[in-house]
Amino acid sequence: MKVSTLWLVATLLLTCASTLSAEWIVPDISKADVQVEVDFDPATGIYRYDYTVINPSSSFAPVRYFWIATKPEFPTSLVGDRPYLDDSGLPSDGSLKRDHSSASAYAIPLGVESPTGFRASIGRHGDVLWVPDGPWGEPRDLIDPGEVISGFRLHSRVPPGSITSILKPQIDMGPGSPYEEYGELCGEDDSPCPDPNTFWEERRVVGPQLPEERELIDGKGQRGRDVNQFLRFANPLETSVDLSPDIEHYDLVVVFGETIVPASFEASLNRSNITERFTVAPGGTAVVKLPLEPGRNTVVLSIDGERDDGRTATDTDQIIFVVK
Repeated sequence: MKVSTLWLVATLLLTCASTLSAEWIVPDISKADVQVEVDFDPATGIYRYDYTVINPSSSFAPVRYFWIATKPEFPTSLVGDRPYLDDSGLPSDGSLKRDHSSASAYAIPLGVESPTGFRASIGRHGDVLWVPDGPWGEPRDLIDPGEVISGFRLHSRVPPGSITSILKPQIDMGPGSPYEEYGELCGEDDSPCPDPNTFWEERRVVGPQLPEERELIDGKGQRGRDVNQFLRFANPLETSVDLSPDIEHYDLVVVFGETIVPASFEASLNRSNITERFTVAPGGTAVVKLPLEPGRNTVVLSIDGERDDGRTATDTDQIIFVVK
């Protein structure tokens, strides 16, 4: 055998050995994020929740699954007859491949759309999951590091609240991984493999949430039994919020009282008037994406309303966002 041939064989063996002994990379997607745009059509009473998944180039794995907790905490049958539980006219693009909601009293009516390469399913308790679509055994679209995928849409008459979403990474279960012994069966039949949930990333997002379940705060400072009810908040759930330096926007969710005077509403962000960004109606919910600057950002809102005794009063609240 010639020297050059021996050299080539040795190089190939070293390369293979290096590959087989390569260190397993932790599927870290901790910097991945979910953003949402919320639109409301007063004519139909339908909200559109348009989600975008951002997997930055700093991630060490693709995002494979996007899960969102639209499931209510108690059966909607206990809610009674509500207009927001009307399932007519909710847009859908046919990408919903599995829908267990019809067999469950826990699901809320939803119209579902998916981006190209993904399909959706609704679990028995109403949670929505988007997964890559395609023939079995063939490569499927994932949200690779550096990719931004939009078009995960929900349509519902259920108003916005703060709910949970989860991003699940693609986990390498091949040679050298902690999952090698179990492969695709990891987690099936209670097999004792390392828990893949360790690498799931939970995010709080705005999404459909039954009014009876929304946790709301008020800004205090006025009479709690009536005036403080003119303006309440489903997101955030505190009046002072610390945010990471990479946050540029925040979805403010305002819930208006039943006895408000809509024409009296005023809102400002860092002393700039943003009143026109809000859709104001008695008993309604407004979602406004606030542009934030580094440092302290102050939102001030005020509105008049009728107290329990018939008198008119003003509810003024302040929310502070600190980007640091």
